[in-house]
Amino acid sequence: MIAVDDGFALKLNIVLALMELLINLASLPASALNSFLVARTQLIHLNMKFILVYQSACLLVRGFGRFIICLGKLAIDPINAEHSEPARTIYLLGVYNRNFLAHVLIIERIMATVWLSTYEKQKRWLFSLLWSPLVFFAALFNIIMMGNSTSTLFNIVTNSSILIIGLLEFLLFVWIWHFNRRIYIRGFQNRVPSLSEKYQLSENIRIGRQLTPALICHFLCLFMNVLKLYWSQFEVPGYDYLLPVTTLLGSFLGLLIEITTIQFHPFLKRHLCRVLYRIFAFFCIQQLSRSNRLSSTLAQCPDRRMGQQNVNNRLGRSSIALQDIISGEVMPTSMEPERHFALLQKAWNAGPIPK
Repeated sequence: MIAVDDGFALKLNIVLALMELLINLASLPASALNSFLVARTQLIHLNMKFILVYQSACLLVRGFGRFIICLGKLAIDPINAEHSEPARTIYLLGVYNRNFLAHVLIIERIMATVWLSTYEKQKRWLFSLLWSPLVFFAALFNIIMMGNSTSTLFNIVTNSSILIIGLLEFLLFVWIWHFNRRIYIRGFQNRVPSLSEKYQLSENIRIGRQLTPALICHFLCLFMNVLKLYWSQFEVPGYDYLLPVTTLLGSFLGLLIEITTIQFHPFLKRHLCRVLYRIFAFFCIQQLSRSNRLSSTLAQCPDRRMGQQNVNNRLGRSSIALQDIISGEVMPTSMEPERHFALLQKAWNAGPIPK
């Protein structure tokens, strides 16, 4: 423990607790918003959707526990509040659930790759109902064992094994991602793939690009957990300084996981922009000015449908333009829909062709 007269350590704990408190203030709504966006989308397979929502729930629980601990550090005791209950148990429950969730993610990615032709059509909850209670009780068991003073060696062995397995799983995840990319680029050999296979293949590539940064952050969190255990077990000097630094970095990495999960998935990012636009419009934009701009836009367009398309484009929607199924970017096209509808309008106004 830190000595009472160690003024620098006390100040360091207070400063880091304040920084972590601010990070968790951003992380809590980010996790809630992430869960909302993933739960509403229909562009992600049901199994992966449940994994992403569960991940956000774990980060939400962890962030809530850390938020309470940081408040205790600032208001009551900057040292002993780190071990206060039940906030510590809540925080650890989120941490261990997230640690075990990575194993489920790899299993799901293997299933999506091996059963490429039929996986998109599998919409049952069986897989999610099987793994979720196992992960929860495994996390609860680790928390109970961690509270046992004689189980320090068990914790070190367990977390070291999880770290090694986590590294191997990350390499496997990257390999699966590039394996799907190679199939997408080279095409299927000696047969024409079905539409379902093409869609699932594109989703596998999107998920690979989306979750690679999150898995890197997850591995760094595992590494810091093992580092703390080794530091404490072998009584290396400076542990009381290391603990608040690693918890601060853990909160920051949790926030990065939520940000990158949305940022690197094109359709979730587009949905986020729509939600943020609506929130901004609800609180900040005057309804009168919005109505005037909309009216002037419609008045300048010869066709109401074209005017509505301009409004959709301003809101981030595209009613006609084609989008790449992997990157989500608008694809260049020579169809010229505006010119097409203008010609139809002109032909309609010209009346019937004389016989």
